[in-house]
Amino acid sequence: MTDTRKKNIILFTGPNRVVRERALSAWIAAFERKYGAEQIVRLDVSAAPADALRAEISAMGLFASTKLVVLSGWSMAKSESTEHDGDDQKTEASSSAGTILLDFAERIPESTFVVVHAPSLDRRSKLAKFLEKSCTVKSYEAPTERDVFSFVQENFEIEPAATRLLIDRFADDLDGAARLLELLALYRADGMITVEDVRQHAPPRAAENIFPLVDALLSGDHTLAADTLVGLLVRESPYALLASLVSNLRTAVLIGRLSQEWMDADVLAASLKTHPFVIKKSLAARRNLPGFTLVYASLLDLDRRIKTGRIPGWDESGVTMILEGVIRSGGMLIEPDA
Repeated sequence: MTDTRKKNIILFTGPNRVVRERALSAWIAAFERKYGAEQIVRLDVSAAPADALRAEISAMGLFASTKLVVLSGWSMAKSESTEHDGDDQKTEASSSAGTILLDFAERIPESTFVVVHAPSLDRRSKLAKFLEKSCTVKSYEAPTERDVFSFVQENFEIEPAATRLLIDRFADDLDGAARLLELLALYRADGMITVEDVRQHAPPRAAENIFPLVDALLSGDHTLAADTLVGLLVRESPYALLASLVSNLRTAVLIGRLSQEWMDADVLAASLKTHPFVIKKSLAARRNLPGFTLVYASLLDLDRRIKTGRIPGWDESGVTMILEGVIRSGGMLIEPDA
């Protein structure tokens, strides 16, 4: 049977953020090497005015050269965005962008590639049904422990024994493991990540130890959260705690936002491949969603600044001080870059 799917409209989706974003970056880089950076247009559909988006999409194919348009920022089902204000406007903008794309989909020539980067979409929407039925779909499901092992070995200079120890610490939490490894890779820029590196920065049972801290943040008790953090910092690395906090809070934010749309607990558990107990705890904390979303955004910003060298990333006392400040204040916004 002939495959009638459009090969020039590609959906990148799924809950495996690390692998999905790396695959998308590699795909765009390959296009850039072949056709040039000037042939790539990136649009945030939640921020771009509808007229500008319509003009960009309707202009596809007017020129002979091959072109790539990357559409991101979809909020039809709230996903990994760290913003907590203006969600209704973003959802409305995404819905409008979906309508525009559908209007012009059949007129997009084969010389123009359209990438829709949407970690999740409302599967009831016309856009989601069109993309899944008629376009090329690259879906990245939640990883298993085997997936984590393969990913780590393929993407990092790390001793095999260190990888096995990392799996023992993070299990199938690829996001937390990847964040810690990215920090370790900066530290070990001239060599291999060792067993001792992992042992030092990802202590045993770090994932279990983090739960009381996450519970306090979800409940909005920042004093208890800060006191719990201080106790954890006595025996655990601030980098491991940061990686685990970002991962756990991302899940809670995602569950809280999706539940506001249409999903019930059973559907959420099946869709996110998350234990029902985690779903129930996150749903119970929905009233505090704006608060722990702000904490998540602040921790994500701290993580980004460490990786880009805009704070003393390997001065543990400095990271510890900032981490405690974020937790105690309930989402202190870190000062802008100088």
